[in-house]
Amino acid sequence: MRVTSLLLFAAAALADIYANRVTFINQDDIPRTVYFTPSVDLGCIQVPPLHIGPYKAVTQGFPEEWQGMWFAQKQGEPQRVGMLGEVRFDGYEGKTFFDVSGIDSPGDWHNVKKLYPAQSKEPSSGCDVFWCDNAYWAPNDVQTKVTDEKHLVQTLGDRPADRQAYAAMGITREKRSIGEKFNKAVVRAEQEK
Repeated sequence: MRVTSLLLFAAAALADIYANRVTFINQDDIPRTVYFTPSVDLGCIQVPPLHIGPYKAVTQGFPEEWQGMWFAQKQGEPQRVGMLGEVRFDGYEGKTFFDVSGIDSPGDWHNVKKLYPAQSKEPSSGCDVFWCDNAYWAPNDVQTKVTDEKHLVQTLGDRPADRQAYAAMGITREKRSIGEKFNKAVVRAEQEK
């Protein structure tokens, strides 16, 4: 009991070392791993993968001026890039720039969802239910958000209400798995049924 308490305290202390943080909230019953890719050309450090249990929240700290991206993967699935969360901490004028991007894998609708400042909750990037106009879908989209806050929240997975919305559109978890070719027209046609 004492050892467990000390380990939990140490983990919490490590998250507080850095002013820049992202709290990852897993909204469903599927364990996930978040994989990070730093902008190495800027000298940013590699962040180890983060394992998040069902219905859990874990905060990851980042050093000053860290820039990079992450994607999440359901436990047991092969590691491959999905929807991305992207951030630049301590950017121009010390602000935090962030977005959710579907450019690389727009069919991954059940891992990285919505990214927003922890305190103000706005602006946000990404969606509770995909497809939406609040994420990068093409290289020329203007979707980068900016905040003075240094603590962001990244939601992962489908809330029960999200699953109900997808079911109403006739879209199952299998139909929106990673690697499926994404077509906005198909999704809109499904929504109009």
